[in-house]
Formats: sequence, structure tokens, C-alpha cells
Amino acid sequence: LRRIGEIPRTQKQAIFATALVGQIFGLFHWGVVLVAGAIFAREVAIAMEEKDVDVHYPLLVATGYAGLLPWHQGLSAASMLLVATPDHFLADQIGVVPVSETIFYPGNLIIVAGVVLVTMIIMPLMAPEKKENLITVPASKLRSVQQPTPDGGVEAVDGSPMPNRRQEAAYKTLLLDSRVLSIGLGLLIWAYLGYLFATNA
Repeated sequence: LRRIGEIPRTQKQAIFATALVGQIFGLFHWGVVLVAGAIFAREVAIAMEEKDVDVHYPLLVATGYAGLLPWHQGLSAASMLLVATPDHFLADQIGVVPVSETIFYPGNLIIVAGVVLVTMIIMPLMAPEKKENLITVPASKLRSVQQPTPDGGVEAVDGSPMPNRRQEAAYKTLLLDSRVLSIGLGLLIWAYLGYLFATNA
């Protein structure tokens, strides 16, 4: 995500890239876009500051979360997956409805394409043109790392205090920032999914 976020060169390109990534993740899974959309928006903002390009951060974040717009027409559509499951609770009334007649139905795909296209066009057009209308966030805040203090609180790496936080929160943050833990957990999840598909369990 960080490398993709370094590609845009202008504000509109940054918002367009965020919209594209958000829509792709949204169609893949609603839970993924909630996390990846926010992370990507942050990485784009950091990359744009390094290029000395101002980006309206609220719009950038909103664009990332706009990936939720088509989620229920995508691969994680709850109701469509439910009615495609054998012996679901409405099977006696409507039978089993395959995803070929819901998610992958041509009419649904046309609507999905429309939602994605409109989002990717509208979001960049909403970007403020005047510098005084831009709300930016320094990369130092976006990349801030918390560490515990002797009194049980936490502080940012630049030494600024962060009140109303307990030491446990700092440890949790450091744990969540662990690349080894994140990659290891991700590999376990993909291995389990591969096992399910391979065995049809």
C-alpha cells in the first residue's frame, strides 16, 4: 500500500488512487476496506507531503471509506452469500439462489461498475482548489509511534505527552505495530483459507 501510495503526483491523482484502491478492497471484502482504506489514505497523505503537495485530508479519508459503497454487491455480500448456502433459513421459501444470479448477475455487475465509476470521478472533483480551504495533517502526526512513560502514560516519539492513556494501551499499540506478528497472522489466515478451498470443508 505504501508503494502504491507513492505513485500519485497531484492532489486529484492522490484522491483518484485512494478511490480506486478503496473500491477494489470494498468489492473484495467490507472488513478489509475498513482497515486498508484508512491505512492507504494515511500512506498517500504522507507520500504527498514528501512531494510537497497539499492534499485535503478529510476528503482523502472519506474517499478511502467510500470503498464501502459497493461492498454488498461484491464478494462479501452477506445476504447474497447466505441465500447461496444450502439449507439456509429461507430455503423452504426461496430455495438456494446461486451467486451467478446475484453477485455475478449482469444487472448487478452493471450497477457495480456504475457505482465504482461515479465514485472515482466525483471524489477527485470534490477536492478544494484554494489552498486556504485545504485541511492537511503533518506526516509526523500520521507516522507517530507511542511509547510508555515511567508514570504509566504514553508519549509520541517526539516527546509530546498523550494524556488519558494507560500504559497497557501503549503496549497494545506496539504489539499491533509488529510487522512479524502482522505478517505471521496474515500467512496463517491465508493458509487456512487455502486449506478450506482445497478440501471443500
